[in-house]
Amino acid sequence: MQINRLAGLISLLFCVLACCWPGVLQAGSPPPWNLGVQIIWTSGKGFDMGMVKSDGTFLQLTDDHDAQIGTFSPDGRYLYFSGTVESEQEEAGTTKGKRENIISQISQISRLDLKTGQVTRISDGSGDDELPACSPDGKQLAFVSRPVAFDSEEPWKLYLMDTDGKNRRLLDPDTPGNQGYPSWSPDGTKIVYAYLKTQLYGCIARGVLKVRDLKKNTTTNLTGLFELCSEPSWSPDGKHIAYIAFTYYGKPTKHIWVMRSDGSDKRQLTTGPEDQQPVWSPDGRQVLFNRPDGGNRKIFAVDVTTREVKKLFELPGASLVLQQVQLDRKVDSLAEGQPKTGSRGKL
Repeated sequence: MQINRLAGLISLLFCVLACCWPGVLQAGSPPPWNLGVQIIWTSGKGFDMGMVKSDGTFLQLTDDHDAQIGTFSPDGRYLYFSGTVESEQEEAGTTKGKRENIISQISQISRLDLKTGQVTRISDGSGDDELPACSPDGKQLAFVSRPVAFDSEEPWKLYLMDTDGKNRRLLDPDTPGNQGYPSWSPDGTKIVYAYLKTQLYGCIARGVLKVRDLKKNTTTNLTGLFELCSEPSWSPDGKHIAYIAFTYYGKPTKHIWVMRSDGSDKRQLTTGPEDQQPVWSPDGRQVLFNRPDGGNRKIFAVDVTTREVKKLFELPGASLVLQQVQLDRKVDSLAEGQPKTGSRGKL
């Protein structure tokens, strides 16, 4: 669907998007954070981005059913996400030996202003762009991209660009193969990512975790070739990295692990069987993640010290994929004038 149509929909509906979806906050004191989530509707109507507020209110931020993999700016004002647009490309190898133009869909990154509802496309159409991650200072996006071409089999590579779409450049040109799931160090000088042994959206995206030092332009391995790791997330104090590890002894499983930022002291935090998308709490004491439960994916948290796991939030009629956790005050300070008519969850 065209991004300009997405912009029109969001601008028209923004005054009612803080809406009407009854989430269920689990028993106990609610955490003082906002949870940015991707919504996968079980009705099959697509994907949207939303936010679970600390009081249990759920806000649906997009209504286009095509918003995927979002990241918030540090001040909480902007949401960067990827969505599909139509692109005219050339197809080689036609029956008459000629190249013909065809219309296909590619992913592009856009920015949603959470104060005004305005949507601006950030990507320039030169690549198929996914998985944006905003830098700690809010000035850059790390993301993955590959050339725009019909039925492309080119690998996904990590890029950087300014948050206005300018200064686009390749991050780690010397590492071959697919790269994905970037996460910034808190000081903004390094990016941890997964070097993927399979296609990004293959059966299982697995691989080696690497760190790119942006000042030295060097890359270091954090995990071995046979550890099968992905989806890294840097802790708020910069000392640890959470990630998922795959095991294939019997039934395949995905567990949440944590290690020091130099790759040492690896510890398993959860027992799966399908734990994904680890994200740190702002105080660094818990790692939040999603897990299938009763048919849909729901948000859980594990205590890094005790390894106690508890369920935090679920949304009837949808699976939730955790994207980001923010202190509640950051978004509230920018929410003046926004409607606050979201549904209250059950404590």
